[in-house]
Amino acid sequence: MRPLIRSVNPANLSVIPGQRPVISIEFSEAMHIPSVIDSFHLDPDADGYIVESADNTVFTFVLTEDLAWQTLYTIEVGNAAADASGNTLREPSVSSFFVGSESERPRVISVSGNGSTLALMMDDRGDETETVTGGLEKDTAIVIAFSESMDSVSTEGATVIVPGSWSKAGWNDEHDTLTLNPDTNLVVGGRYTLTVGGGSSDSQGNLLGEDGVFVFEITGPRSRRPLVSAVRFLNDFDGEGTPTGTVELAHAGAITFADPFSAGEVEAFIDVYLVLAESAVVNLYDFSEAFAIRAVNADIGAFGCKSNADISFHAEDIPPVANLYPASSLHAFRCAVRVDNSGSNADKPGYIVLSLDPGLEDSLGNALGESWSMMVTTTN
Repeated sequence: MRPLIRSVNPANLSVIPGQRPVISIEFSEAMHIPSVIDSFHLDPDADGYIVESADNTVFTFVLTEDLAWQTLYTIEVGNAAADASGNTLREPSVSSFFVGSESERPRVISVSGNGSTLALMMDDRGDETETVTGGLEKDTAIVIAFSESMDSVSTEGATVIVPGSWSKAGWNDEHDTLTLNPDTNLVVGGRYTLTVGGGSSDSQGNLLGEDGVFVFEITGPRSRRPLVSAVRFLNDFDGEGTPTGTVELAHAGAITFADPFSAGEVEAFIDVYLVLAESAVVNLYDFSEAFAIRAVNADIGAFGCKSNADISFHAEDIPPVANLYPASSLHAFRCAVRVDNSGSNADKPGYIVLSLDPGLEDSLGNALGESWSMMVTTTN
């Protein structure tokens, strides 16, 4: 008959508050001592020796050094262990115990941005779809809440956000919430990846165990680049009456200049509509510096530019555009121009190019980011 293991001490999954616990195995009958010694393993390894009871049924591993604190140990007795008659165990015996005060792994409770008002969703690296949380602002801090008090050195060392520099870290008094602040404003429209590494440990030394990955984008309402939503053109104002209306320009579209009311010239308006970030404005001077008009086979010169409610010249001539302006995030810039297509240019087709410099910024520091231009052909 094969021998049996009646008990293992410490009990499986027990938490031991001391660093030199009694480690013993009790068998159902007298055992062959060398086979038990050869079959006994403690992982992680520790110095010690085995002592058998007088009847060779109980074997005790006597420690000669302290076990590591806050560490999980495994006791294994291989199936080569045999009784006095040479009968071996039917199968190996494996059990574990924890040396320390607490063995539960910490957890990431939440990750948030925008003053903790926007929760970031964790990305499942096992599927084929990247989970991205949008709507974060360019100056957002990232707040990571854990289930318990954490070790600051291991947690900060295992936590990283790329790209960018996030050297400013702060903990709350309970040490269970880590706040990461960017050294400089993040890139509007940029995508960032936060990794809370499995090497993060709680104050008892228990590891998080696996990485938590969170991907987010800087697309918050205050972190949006200025966007040209529409350009409208009025070129049939006679200086006295009411114009027939504006037309919306399209890139590579065409327009026909109106007949001049004085020799060679016609007054015109170019209205540029910008969609801005929440609460942002664009300084009229900055817009004027960034806006340019170039023409071929015509001479176009701007003689005034105003914006929004400050538009006074011929303000009644261009009514609000339905579903476009006014709106809280939409801003209108009107440039009055004189077009001279007389003389040798009178019957020649050509084109005009409107452009904005990429350095144009709103009051929140959001830049256009890339050059904007529109080319419109002229039929006369």
